[in-house]
Amino acid sequence: MAEISTNKRRRKEGLHLSVLPDNAVAHVATYLSNVSRAIFAIASPSASKLTILSDTKLWETLDFGGIDKSLAGKLTDDNIRDVLANTDAVNNIKCLKLTGCVNINGSGLSPLSNSVVLKQLDIGIVGQNESPELDPEPLISEEAVVPILTSIINAHNNKMTHLQLPHKWRSTGEHTQLTDFLRRYNEVLASRGITCIKCKTLVSETSDFDCHVYREPTWAWYGQQNNICYKCLRSFCNGCLLGYCSICEKDFCADCSSITRCSKCSFGFCNGCDSDMKTCVGCNVGIYCGGCIQYTKCACSFQIEKGYCGGCIPHTYICKHEDCDVVVCRVCEQGHTHRPN
Repeated sequence: MAEISTNKRRRKEGLHLSVLPDNAVAHVATYLSNVSRAIFAIASPSASKLTILSDTKLWETLDFGGIDKSLAGKLTDDNIRDVLANTDAVNNIKCLKLTGCVNINGSGLSPLSNSVVLKQLDIGIVGQNESPELDPEPLISEEAVVPILTSIINAHNNKMTHLQLPHKWRSTGEHTQLTDFLRRYNEVLASRGITCIKCKTLVSETSDFDCHVYREPTWAWYGQQNNICYKCLRSFCNGCLLGYCSICEKDFCADCSSITRCSKCSFGFCNGCDSDMKTCVGCNVGIYCGGCIQYTKCACSFQIEKGYCGGCIPHTYICKHEDCDVVVCRVCEQGHTHRPN
């Protein structure tokens, strides 16, 4: 019995990473996304950990959207701090996106303090083509994060180029600390003499509206950057090729994403966020966003739900016979036998 018990114990011990050769553990890590690899490295034995983390190129871009959303939602600030500290984020990470990290307050970003290599930081929490308006709101806090952001933009020769803030920070109200930071960030960007990649003119600030960063708390665009494409990070003047998506609240140049505008509200939608846009099946003129297109079911035998513009629904798709309120499309209207109320 004692021998059987010992064998069972050995089998259990054999499952631990520490009993595996370092090169085997490192090889397993190569099958993981870089975020998963960093988390895996933290849990690995020291020698394996050093091997896994040795390729600094892996950590230039770190997007927590590379792991399952349910896992990202469980990460704490201690977890984020461990990942950033172990990847030497202050010297390596050029782009960081906290996609799905809804339960952190942001204090875990402290290893990024004074970074001069970070170019893009997205703490909007949501992924690509997702609305930043979350319910419940993420826990990320201005009080925890703004001092870290300030240390970065105040660092000499910092490379900060694009910053995506959480939607909840940008709601109207008092944001003294954040507003002071945005003013300073705008000054840093303005001091660089940024030129438009297309027309080569200086992207200069001519008003509170024509600026690098919107910093008036009462504005709908408060806290957002202007004149820069979210995807390629190239700069454009207001007249060249940049479009704003009303769903994900990001700017894109024409090379990175087309912007489709709703024929009614004129809001723009980037590739991926435009999936709800429809052409009116009645007049086949214009394209409408999900908030402006209207749906109804034709009373034909197929009960097909169709999308119409506001002008077509009341005039073309209701039976015109007196005392008949049946909804019927133009295709079926000719053979429709009216039903009085």
